[in-house]
Amino acid sequence: ALGMQRILKRKAIVRKLLAAETLGSVSVICADKTGTITEGKMRVVDLAISNQQPATKERLIKAAILCNDMRDPLEVAMFNWAEEKCGESKGIREKYSRLDEIPFSPKYKYIVTLHQTPSIKHQASNILFISGAPEVILGKCKMGNAKIKIWQKRLDEYGGRGYRLVGFGYKKLQGDEAAKIQSKNLKDFEWLGILIYEDPVRKGVKLTLKECQKAGIKVRVITGDYVSTAIAVLRQLDLKLNRKTQVIEGTELEKISEKELAKKVSNVILFARTTPEQKLKIVKALKDNGEVVAMTGDGVNDALALKQADIGIVVGEASDVAKETADMVLLDSNFSTIVHAVEEGRTIFENIKKVVVYLLSDSFTEVILIGGSLLLKLPLPVTAAQILWVNLVEDTLPDIALAFESKEKEVMLELPRDRTAPLLDVEMKTLIFIIGIFTDLLLFGLYFLFLRGFFHLRYIQTVMFVALGIDSLFYVFACRSLRKTFFHEHPFKNKTLNIAVLISFFLLLIAVYFPPLDCLLHTHPLGIREWFLLLSLGIFELTAIELTKWFFISSRARNKVLQ
Repeated sequence: ALGMQRILKRKAIVRKLLAAETLGSVSVICADKTGTITEGKMRVVDLAISNQQPATKERLIKAAILCNDMRDPLEVAMFNWAEEKCGESKGIREKYSRLDEIPFSPKYKYIVTLHQTPSIKHQASNILFISGAPEVILGKCKMGNAKIKIWQKRLDEYGGRGYRLVGFGYKKLQGDEAAKIQSKNLKDFEWLGILIYEDPVRKGVKLTLKECQKAGIKVRVITGDYVSTAIAVLRQLDLKLNRKTQVIEGTELEKISEKELAKKVSNVILFARTTPEQKLKIVKALKDNGEVVAMTGDGVNDALALKQADIGIVVGEASDVAKETADMVLLDSNFSTIVHAVEEGRTIFENIKKVVVYLLSDSFTEVILIGGSLLLKLPLPVTAAQILWVNLVEDTLPDIALAFESKEKEVMLELPRDRTAPLLDVEMKTLIFIIGIFTDLLLFGLYFLFLRGFFHLRYIQTVMFVALGIDSLFYVFACRSLRKTFFHEHPFKNKTLNIAVLISFFLLLIAVYFPPLDCLLHTHPLGIREWFLLLSLGIFELTAIELTKWFFISSRARNKVLQ
């Protein structure tokens, strides 16, 4: 829950608690280009028309106003540009009332609208507008192959400079076919031209991609954009792609099977002109390769892919259906926010490990201490009430405080964690074992020393009770980091932990010296010499634990050098 709060501060809402931990295992991020890698602030910067006649430009402006549902930033920018050019968009919409439409769909990549026009001789004479992906619109226009090749070359030139493009066509209809859009009408349009958009790359994305590389996280860009435009945008981020092996277009995705895609998908960085259905196919292929996938989406049709992904991510403006399916919502629609959330996810898992090591070490110590005493037929070194006090009072606050531990720099310099890997790794088990055994050796030595001194049992049990409490308060500092020793980082950086330890130490003093509690816990007041001895043992134990950690840290460093 604390990790989710930290993620929220970095502009993302985690909707499902388990997703906060799963984020730390993400190995592939499938991100939308528009609005996530780019700013999503569309602006029409130019147009290119089929001829220089004023009527052609006028029709393109009308098409931008009429063949437009204002459903996304691209269409809003289109409308704003057209209104600026003519200044009478409302009048045009009233004059050319919409009779029928085929709404935009990522599947066929165009929108078609039929409008009534004033007719000479009072005959039905309507106009059909089409807009969408330029290469698709070109294919529906009556043009010679030579002209189509010229325009395709121009599209590649504009796309190569990172511009987004929208193509337009129109067709006049008369007679019976003018009342409704029919499939036979969706061809032989007159080509009008294209609108050219600018969508700047977000600041900081280039640096974030480098962080992903260091963290072993692969980035796959999925877009409905023209392939040349997407390649140009990625080039701005220092990603130079091999078009044959690292780019797949939607038309190719349609043809290849899931098995074929699973073989290719490891090398592919850019998926262009894709549909929401193809996103699902990409996610399945990646997961078949053992990847933990985070997928971004926003529309209703993205819901299946978001559900299939290990982490479904939507932007704040996404549809309600997409939000309900998603695990995380980006408040700023920024790619960097996804990576920050992954970083926090890794920190969450690291802090869980620290808490587990701390609690199990303490419990293991108590089990060996009590079990050993019973086997040796010795008096119990601590009472049941004293054990409960250590576990429920002494350990609780430091345990909670470990969850406030800030992230370590190294957390994003390692490969993603294997999702199937056990929570308790070899290093953690060794630490728990060594801490438990070493602590018990010290405590048994102390116990035998006081038993041979013929001290009364209540006094001895108080010494052992305080020793357990002090040990747990000292080695909690060793649990702050499993990557660095206590001596190689700021030992008191976690202010919450410092306060928790001080409060717990105060509660330990109360348990020994406060009259109502010494009756309940069966304790006896201790002198300065005893406290000095027990504090010295705590420092000695912390040093021994840190030496064990240093051994593991050195081994990891040697293995990295060899690799």
